[in-house]
Amino acid sequence: MPLGSFVARTAAGLFDLTLWILSTFALLKAGCSWFSPLIAWIGLVEIGYHLRGSLGKVLFGLSIVVSGRAQFYLRETIGKLASVATFGIGFLVVMGNERMAFHDYIAKTRVVQLRLQPANIRVLAAFGLFLGVGLAAYVGTHFAISGRAVQPATTEPNISSIVQQTPGVCTLNIYDRQGNPTGQGSCFILGRDGLATTNFHVLEEAYRAEATMGDGRLFHVLRIQGFDQEQDLIVFQLGREIGALVEWPKDLFALTLGASTTVSIGDRIATIGSPEGIPNTVSDGIISAIRKDEVPPIMQITAPISSGSSGSPVFDLHGRVIGIVSSQVRDGQNLNFAIPVEKLAGLLDRRDNLTLADFRNQLQPPRTNPLTSDPFELAFERGGKLYEAGRYREALDQFLKVQALRPDEAAAYYNAARCYEHLNLEDDAAVEYYVFLSLAPSNDPDRQAVVDWMTNRNYDLPATP
Repeated sequence: MPLGSFVARTAAGLFDLTLWILSTFALLKAGCSWFSPLIAWIGLVEIGYHLRGSLGKVLFGLSIVVSGRAQFYLRETIGKLASVATFGIGFLVVMGNERMAFHDYIAKTRVVQLRLQPANIRVLAAFGLFLGVGLAAYVGTHFAISGRAVQPATTEPNISSIVQQTPGVCTLNIYDRQGNPTGQGSCFILGRDGLATTNFHVLEEAYRAEATMGDGRLFHVLRIQGFDQEQDLIVFQLGREIGALVEWPKDLFALTLGASTTVSIGDRIATIGSPEGIPNTVSDGIISAIRKDEVPPIMQITAPISSGSSGSPVFDLHGRVIGIVSSQVRDGQNLNFAIPVEKLAGLLDRRDNLTLADFRNQLQPPRTNPLTSDPFELAFERGGKLYEAGRYREALDQFLKVQALRPDEAAAYYNAARCYEHLNLEDDAAVEYYVFLSLAPSNDPDRQAVVDWMTNRNYDLPATP
């Protein structure tokens, strides 16, 4: 083989290799799959050595399409378009002369005698265009990828993650035998088919219960699927009775269950519920204590809790449910607890399929807890649960019982006054608050609010000791 021909073919091969390396680099920088440069290389070889006409262009065009297929994402569009343009413009211009492939041109021309004839100019212009577009592809892709890199890899958890969960929380309205409303609570959706949960005490004496979704849709509590009286949890099925037929939900927004073990004292949490009947109310706070004597540990939270909040989900800042609100009164103090979500595990697979009537018939008197066997403690705890369920008259009876058992317990008078307020018996509430102020220490956190309430309504205050 003549030396000139050898040099020409070697130069053509090096040119092909250079094209492939540059295009491979551009494709990979643009985030394309590993097979894209391989297909492009096969197309280039076929065109360069065997095909000279339109068929070659079509095959090479297909390799371009395959190289860029489904590869375009919002932040990399410019870089990837430039990468494809490297093939589409550069190579198709090189192959514009259908009479002669570039390899043949090099082979038939002495390299040392190349002159700037029109054919030479076309080839050199195409090569320069290819290099220019390739450089643009690299620069465009570099900035596209750099722009993506400055975005955080993960979203910083914040309260907005919880707000997005509001479609999965409902307001529960409870009715007695005569159809009169007796209380409210909150519940949340566990499954798109309408499986939901709340506190046991919310549905404990319900003859009828309705769940109102955030979007206004109304469902009935049709079946009790499982309950745990001691843990104060119940799982039930929502549906809608239409005459003799039952319509079961199919597309409800189900919340994601997390784990209470992923949070610690001081971590921020939030709840969504219906305090005082106001739906989709978001309250935040922290975990103030963890009772490690329980397994899993029960969390004490600072998120504001009021009547109607029982059964609300407690979220971490990723929007995962880690607990269920269960406000309780213990040792004469109002404490807000979150039952760990893990305690739902034993109820999720149960399908007792009980009507509310069957459920009430199955209920047994609550077991006596050795730690709270004192009638004072039992009455206080029972009063707290009734209050949270919105059953203020029954709760009042329990707090009056506490007063009889321990007349010097300031919290009993405070809680009785709150019940009277909800019953619109303001004068009776003032009497209870008066006794509360007489007994409560000066540093009691509720004292100033009671003083303001009494003063604003022109009620007498006890003499300051």
